[in-house]
Amino acid sequence: MVGIFKKSKFDSKGLSSFGPYEETATAWSQGYIVGALYQWTENTSIGLSYNHFFETNLDATGTYHSKIAAQFPDTINIGLRHRVNDKLTVMLNLQEVLWRQFYLQQHTEIASGMTSSAHSHLNLKNSHLLSAGLAYRFTRKNVLDLGIGVDDGKFTISSRRLWLSAGLSHRFSKQCSIGLSYLYGSKQTSTVEAENPVTLASGGNTLAEQVNTLTMQSSNIVQIVALGFHYRF
Repeated sequence: MVGIFKKSKFDSKGLSSFGPYEETATAWSQGYIVGALYQWTENTSIGLSYNHFFETNLDATGTYHSKIAAQFPDTINIGLRHRVNDKLTVMLNLQEVLWRQFYLQQHTEIASGMTSSAHSHLNLKNSHLLSAGLAYRFTRKNVLDLGIGVDDGKFTISSRRLWLSAGLSHRFSKQCSIGLSYLYGSKQTSTVEAENPVTLASGGNTLAEQVNTLTMQSSNIVQIVALGFHYRF
């Protein structure tokens, strides 16, 4: 089992019942990875892993001040790794992202003493990512990693996304190594529609309860640079 700590930044803008809004927030998420590895042959192994993040809480500032709780999706991975020779290793991985778990709870102060609370289950579908990669050891201590993957975009009304990755690692000893990697996800557009129960309150008293139709549209490109340090005890 391995612990995970992730820092995320969120930017949101749109049109609410009270007018245009824009908010931003930064949050730390915690989770864990648990998995198993089976050595099929001397050069071939099969792995299975489960990645879980705990509920993330964040404070958003901007037009309004919001406290948001979000449950991000878990992931399941099954992978195959085969060492072709002393220099080249190839990998294949299938990942399922459990988007059905995703939800948002939002508590917003929209005016002095007036708050709006919403709880959204977005009814998303699980998505899948198929990827392949290779690791090439070009010197005794240096390895080049390259990868490509395709996301089916099934979690909502969405387009497929192409993933490309490249990395370089250096081994100081049998126990210690360092690596630098870059991940790029091509532009993906998506549309989500869901029921969004909203409660308006003032001074602790409920003023109104209503169910809105929440529509979210997004278009984004993903770029991630990671620096990692590995030590085997």
